[in-house]
Amino acid sequence: MTTMMSRLIPLTDATGKLLVPGDEYEPEPGSIVLTDGQWGTAWQRFFSDGLWHSVGQGKSGVTWEHMLTCRNLVLVYEAAERGEQ
Repeated sequence: MTTMMSRLIPLTDATGKLLVPGDEYEPEPGSIVLTDGQWGTAWQRFFSDGLWHSVGQGKSGVTWEHMLTCRNLVLVYEAAERGEQ
């Protein structure tokens, strides 16, 4: 059985430095990241506007550029690319 820990992909470090190559990468809509490490706040990229929304807090969405300023940002679920609807 695989644990959730093995699926976490660090995107920024404790100082907010980008850990993934290329600054053009952004997870697909439906993906989920956590700020402040594995027990942080969950953010999901919405299909409706392509922005990142804090899950359960009802805040307006933010851009990926804003998300990359967060410390200890980790990807916990990377959604598959969705075809034309």
